[in-house]
Amino acid sequence: AHLLGVPNRGRVARAVSRAGGRHPRRCVLVAFGGNGPVHAAEVARQLGIGEVIVPPWPGLFSAFGLLAAETRLELSQARRLVLAALTPADLVAGFEELERSARATLREEGHADGQIVTDRLLDLRYRGQSSDLRIAVPGLEALTGVASIAADFEAEHERTYGYKDAADRVEVVSFRVVARVAEDVPSARVSPQRAASPAARSAYFGREHGSIETPVLGRGDLERTPRLGPLIVEEYDATTIVPPGWSAALDAHANIRLSSDG
Repeated sequence: AHLLGVPNRGRVARAVSRAGGRHPRRCVLVAFGGNGPVHAAEVARQLGIGEVIVPPWPGLFSAFGLLAAETRLELSQARRLVLAALTPADLVAGFEELERSARATLREEGHADGQIVTDRLLDLRYRGQSSDLRIAVPGLEALTGVASIAADFEAEHERTYGYKDAADRVEVVSFRVVARVAEDVPSARVSPQRAASPAARSAYFGREHGSIETPVLGRGDLERTPRLGPLIVEEYDATTIVPPGWSAALDAHANIRLSSDG
């Protein structure tokens, strides 16, 4: 929602998703910010995405996320090791120091040790590469060897880059531990507002459709049954545009769900 111009938004989103090996058509676009829901349907059309989700209070989405996000600490240690040469004991030893440090830091911040959950990850790459992929490592009770980790890396490498290489060329770049505090996430009651009074105004939807007299609604005027566009959904913090060829409905969590009819 902070990029300038719809064409630029589409190009940036396409570049970021494809660079990570993800095709935009397989995704759902989440639109937030005061400006994002205005352009979301057009950006989705450019990317070939058929569904858009506009959460409640889209203009306050980042602020609410800051309040609701769990406490999280990530520590890493750079290593240069051949994965096939490591044993489960080597891996455990590499993670234990990071886990002790992470737990100590969170305890100093007032979190009980029983609330702290840790995830183990390895940054891996093929020898000679400059980029790496992050692979989750199972807990000690499920860790039987490095072969399964190498297989997970090869599968992720093939999915991301389209090919895989010999497993014995996999090397460890760094050990990584993510420590999270399991705590209750604050919830908020959502009471979508209705429009003060039924209204409509002329809106321009490009050369294909021209100017159309368009209903102006509040989020609370939408229902579970999709309503065909064009529509303008106005709220205090954002405006959602539902162009011709799209429909809008309100789901059980008060999200506006836009769907392409094409």
